[in-house]
Amino acid sequence: MRLKLRLSHKGIILVTALLAFELFLLGFLWLMLQQAETAQTRALHAERVTAQANNVMFLFYRAAGEMIKYTYRPSADVDLEGLSKEFSSEWQDLKTLVRDDPNASRYILDMDLPMKRAFEILDQAPSIVKGEGRFGSFRRIATPVELTHILNITMVSLRKLRWYEEDLYKNVADTNSLRQKVEMAFFIPIVANIALAFCLGGYVFNDLIRRIERLSQNTMRLAAGERLMEQDKGSDEIATLDSMFHRMAKELDRAVQTERAIIDNALDVICTIDESGKFASMSPACAALWGYEPADLLGMRVSALVSNDDVERTNGLLGDTIAGGGQASFENKVKRKDGSEADMLWSMRWYGPERILLCISHDISQRKEIERMRREFVSMVSHDLKTPLSSVSTSVALVQAGVYGKLDERGQDILQQTEEEIERLIQMIGGLLDVARMEAGKFELDIEECAIADVVQRSINAVKGFAEKKGIALVADRTDLKVRADGARITQVIVNLLSNGVKFSGTKTQVRVSVVDMDDWTEVRVIDQGPGVEPNQRALIFERFERASNKKSGIEGTGLGLAICKSIVDAHHGSIGIDENPSGGAVFWFRIPKVPAEVSAKK
Repeated sequence: MRLKLRLSHKGIILVTALLAFELFLLGFLWLMLQQAETAQTRALHAERVTAQANNVMFLFYRAAGEMIKYTYRPSADVDLEGLSKEFSSEWQDLKTLVRDDPNASRYILDMDLPMKRAFEILDQAPSIVKGEGRFGSFRRIATPVELTHILNITMVSLRKLRWYEEDLYKNVADTNSLRQKVEMAFFIPIVANIALAFCLGGYVFNDLIRRIERLSQNTMRLAAGERLMEQDKGSDEIATLDSMFHRMAKELDRAVQTERAIIDNALDVICTIDESGKFASMSPACAALWGYEPADLLGMRVSALVSNDDVERTNGLLGDTIAGGGQASFENKVKRKDGSEADMLWSMRWYGPERILLCISHDISQRKEIERMRREFVSMVSHDLKTPLSSVSTSVALVQAGVYGKLDERGQDILQQTEEEIERLIQMIGGLLDVARMEAGKFELDIEECAIADVVQRSINAVKGFAEKKGIALVADRTDLKVRADGARITQVIVNLLSNGVKFSGTKTQVRVSVVDMDDWTEVRVIDQGPGVEPNQRALIFERFERASNKKSGIEGTGLGLAICKSIVDAHHGSIGIDENPSGGAVFWFRIPKVPAEVSAKK
C-alpha cells in the first residue's frame, strides 16, 4: 500500500532519518569516550597503586635494613622513629587507594596483621636495643622465624598487589588502544551518514525534479495544443497542483471548443489581421457572406478584398487603430467572389501582446437596402404627395371661402374634416422629411442668443387656436432667462409638446409652460392634465413611430413628433424626458444650455 505523503511529510521524514542517524553516531561516540575516560582514570589509579606498593616495599626493606644496622651499631645515625612514621603513613595511603577495589583490598587484608606486627617491632626496637644491646635484646621483640614470616607474607602480598595492578594497567592500555582504533575507524559511520544523506536527498529531490519536469512539459504541451501526460497519482502539493492543472486544461479546452463553436457558427465574419494588414485567421462565415473559403483569404491583404472606392479610407483606419492601440468601427464595401459587393460594418480592437487586430465584420447590406428604399420613399412622398396635397389644400380653401359657390352646413362640415385630414397628412409628410434630413446629417441649426420667454410665447400663439376649440387654457410663467439655441427649432419642440398636452387634456383644463433655472441649464416644462404616460412606456415614447397606448383617449398620431423633439434637443447637446404630474397628467421637460448672466449683461 502506497503511503499518501505531502511534501512537508517527506521533508520531515528525511530530516528525522538523518537526525536519528546523527544522534545514534553521537551517542555511540559519547559512550566510547566515556568508556575510554573511565579506563584512563582506572589506568592512572592502577599506576598510582603500583607506585605506592613499590614505595611501601622499598620502605619495608629499608626499615629492616636500618634495624639491623642500628642493632649492630647503636651509635649509627638512624632515625627509626621517623622511618616508622613514614612507613606507617605510606601504608595508610596504600590502603586508602585500594579501598574501593575489592580485589586489591583482599591483598591489603592479607598483609594487615603482619604489617601491624612489623610496626610494633619497628616502634619498640630503638628503646630495647639501647637498653639491653644488640641481638640478645632484639630477640625479645621478634624471633628470626617470625621476622622471616612477616617479611615473606608482606612481600608476597605486595608483589601480588603490584602484579594485579600491572595487569589492570595493561588491560586498560589495551582498552585505550581499542578506543584509538574506534576513533580511527569512526570516519566510516560519518561516510555512511553522508552517503545516507545523499541517497535520501537524491531519492526525494530526484522524485520532485522528475514530477516538476513533467508539470513543466505539460505546460508546454498545453501551449502547443498537444495531449497532456498522465496525471500525477501522488497526494502532496505537486500532485494537487498537477490535478488542478489538468482540471484547468480541461476547462480551457472546453472553453476553446465553445469559442470555436461560436466562431464557426457565427453569422458575422470573425477574423484577425496582422501588422502588415493581412488576414491571419478567418471564421467560416466568410464563405456564406463573401463566397471565399477561409483558406482562400489567409495571407491576403485586406485592401485586396475591399471595394476600390473604400481602399484608402480602410487602410487609413487600420493603420490608425494599430498605431494608436485602440479600437475603431467603420463601414465599407467588400468585393464578393462572384463580383458583387457587400456592405459591411467593421468593429476592431488592437491587442498589443499578440500584435494582432481582432475584427468582427457584420453584413449590413440588407439594412443599407432598406435605407435606400426609405430614402426613395421619402423622396416619393416629398415630390409625389406633398405637392399634390398642397394643391388640394389650396382648392379646399378656395371652396371653403365660397369662390365656387356656397355649400350647405353638411357640405361645410365635410369640407372642414377634409381640410383637417389634409393638414394632418402634410404635417406627417413634414415629419418624415425632418427625420430623413436628421438621419442624413442635413439637419442644421441656427444657434443664437434668444429670450426663452419669446420662444414660449410664439409657441403658445401657434397652438392657441387649437386649444381654444377644446376649451383649454394655455398658461406661461414669466422668466428673463436667455438660451443659446435655434429659436425656430425650440419653438417646434414646445409647439409639439403643447399640441400633445392639448390633445390629451380634457375640456376646461389648462396646460402650463414653466421655465426653471438649473445652474448651466435652462429647463422648460410643459405640464398637462391628461391621462399621463405609464412608467413602462416612458423609455420608448421618444423613439420613432412609438406612441403611448391610451385606449380611453381614442387619439391617433404618427409617432414622429416626440422623436423629432428628441433629435432637436440632442442637437443642442441637451436632454429630454417625462415625469408624472402629482395632480394628474404628465410633465414633459427638456434642458438646453443657457447664456451665463455675465455674458448677457455685457451684451
